[in-house]
Amino acid sequence: MTPNESPTLEAEAASPEIPGTPIRPGTNAAVPPRAPATANGESVRPYINDQLNSRLSRDVPEGPIALRWEANLAPEFPTSFVLASGNRILTQSTGRWQLFDPEGKSLGGGKRGAGDLVMDTANGLFYSIDPFGVIEAHSLNNAQLEFSVNISGGEEWYRAFHARRGNEWVIVSFQQQIQPHAPAEPAAVAIDVQDLGNPPDIQQHIVVSAKQKSRLYYELPNVFAALAGDTLVASMRNQILVTAFGHQVRARLTDKFEPGPLSLDETGRIYALVMQPGHAQPALWVLATTGERVFAFEAPADVQLRLTPPVIGHNHQVYLTTRDSVMCVSPQGSLLWRRPSQGAVAGIAVTPNDTVLVAEGATLSVLDARGERRVLRAFNGETLITPPAMTAAGEIVVASAKRLYVLSNSRAK
Repeated sequence: MTPNESPTLEAEAASPEIPGTPIRPGTNAAVPPRAPATANGESVRPYINDQLNSRLSRDVPEGPIALRWEANLAPEFPTSFVLASGNRILTQSTGRWQLFDPEGKSLGGGKRGAGDLVMDTANGLFYSIDPFGVIEAHSLNNAQLEFSVNISGGEEWYRAFHARRGNEWVIVSFQQQIQPHAPAEPAAVAIDVQDLGNPPDIQQHIVVSAKQKSRLYYELPNVFAALAGDTLVASMRNQILVTAFGHQVRARLTDKFEPGPLSLDETGRIYALVMQPGHAQPALWVLATTGERVFAFEAPADVQLRLTPPVIGHNHQVYLTTRDSVMCVSPQGSLLWRRPSQGAVAGIAVTPNDTVLVAEGATLSVLDARGERRVLRAFNGETLITPPAMTAAGEIVVASAKRLYVLSNSRAK
């Protein structure tokens, strides 16, 4: 903790202002209407959007796709995600980031600390976490630092989720063990809201007008979060918080579980992976924010799920992955199909017409609504290591350890 943190805010959050609501079987399992495709959607963060539901805004064409350009990457810094916003592409790698223009020219790169990148076309910026836990805003034009925002904690905090709305920033963090003689299990989770000021006062690239507006603090070891509108949902040990952009808790949903990644649909329903006592692997829970559980799905005993946010189709089917397969779960919680992959699954995303774009081994493929595969492109001699993403123009972006690929989508032109 830093000296300027507010003990009053911490004390209020340590005793939540509302009682817990037990998670319980729901009485209304009606499927929401089909979600509309996002107009001019972009891949602005890992898992596409703030909801982390991996929904793409455009379909993949029926015919072949062409390689428009490729760029070399540093294999010693493996790329984990590729983001796309406006006419810029950003790679998130182990400890590094790199920005590219529309023709594959590198505009710059820098160091990345414990937290994901986020692109912000409206403000012409992208945000990273530096090695000391500080938020940095860089220009999408030339990758130069525009300003930084200091937040509670430091390099020992992992920024599990962060998002900007106007002049406010919400940051969800948990404490990491970085000292060899620290306790075995760090036990602190914080949800901070920073107000940048209107307009922000920036001096020597630092927002000196930034002030901590609210803070929720818990003595717990881990947290996962996603955002739909102004509703921030955070999953922690034995509870899921539904908050108003981190300012106050609207609901506290309780049960016995260890948290895993989560995602949200357009209605705010929660799709969470949780580990329950006595179970060998995570279950998928779909929850209303009132605590009613639409369904709980457990994968077959021979399946080991990958711990990534559940992918939510526009028709509210849910897609989960293992190292070597993709599964489709109905909106009512039954397994519709499971298909083996053509190599290790790096990640998936879902299109508006209910097809799944899969990066698998050396192949980029599409699985249709029945799970039937169509190969889009094979990258001979390479292994894809990022989930696929898409630009606003409908181009597909994906990376191997050595190369970044941009594939043209003729239907989007």
